[in-house]
Amino acid sequence: FDIASLTKLVTATAILTLVSRGNISLDDGIEGILKTEVFKGIKIRHLLSHASGLRLSLSSLKEKSKEEMEKIILSAGPETKPAEAIWYTDQGYYLLGKVIEIISKKSLDVFFKEEIFLKLGMDNTIFNPPLEIKNKIAPTEDCLWRNKLVWGEVHTESAHKLGGVSGYAGLFSTAEDLIKIGSFWLNGGEGLIDKDLINESKNCPYPNAKNETRAGCCHTLGGWRINDYRITGEKVPEGILSLTGFTGPTLMIDYSKKLVVAIMHNYLHPKRKDEEETKLKNKYHALITEEIYKNL
Repeated sequence: FDIASLTKLVTATAILTLVSRGNISLDDGIEGILKTEVFKGIKIRHLLSHASGLRLSLSSLKEKSKEEMEKIILSAGPETKPAEAIWYTDQGYYLLGKVIEIISKKSLDVFFKEEIFLKLGMDNTIFNPPLEIKNKIAPTEDCLWRNKLVWGEVHTESAHKLGGVSGYAGLFSTAEDLIKIGSFWLNGGEGLIDKDLINESKNCPYPNAKNETRAGCCHTLGGWRINDYRITGEKVPEGILSLTGFTGPTLMIDYSKKLVVAIMHNYLHPKRKDEEETKLKNKYHALITEEIYKNL
């Protein structure tokens, strides 16, 4: 499945791995790393938690060339002060992907593979899947913009224009592999991420920030949402961490119950849905989650 924004969880994992190694700090300003004052005052921790003040819509750039897109992304500064508001942003995680490449001196796909996927045994998680495994991949949308069925290539239009590799979307994966990275977080980072960072990622870092996300809930240092009752339902304990990709897949972890849940489906096939059907998709996830908790 195209896991869309669940790619962000891998990016957050990669960043916290670099922090744990001492290569970067959560309080490092990204203007120094990216060599631009446009992002002055924005720290790594702000990007991870979607509290940077950046609000550029990358979907609005899909008609641009890759070079034009990158120039715009790197020149669009924040609209609010860091930590003042929470605004779910692809731009922030695009920048985190660039930080990973600069600090590690490896391309993002290579770093993910060598430093995360191989170490966690995530053998079926990949950017830009090869043609020979196309028949194992669920197609997404019969896309008017591309004038074809999107099958085996990233659905997110802006990530597609960027070559299929980014810090915010582009990965393909399986339920089994998502369970592996969820279990990695559940088990305290397994030596790759300091336990203190894992523990810090269980809570909302900016509880007083104005929340302007559709989910209406905080994001942690790990990129997780806390208590997103739209998809977990109301009949579950507090403190569940989750994230959903636009295409449909969802990953949830519950530290109190030592539980990891991956839900894989393609919400966009064969056509993009309207707001009412989005609510139906969320209700479907909530019913599954509530049913799981009934049987614990």
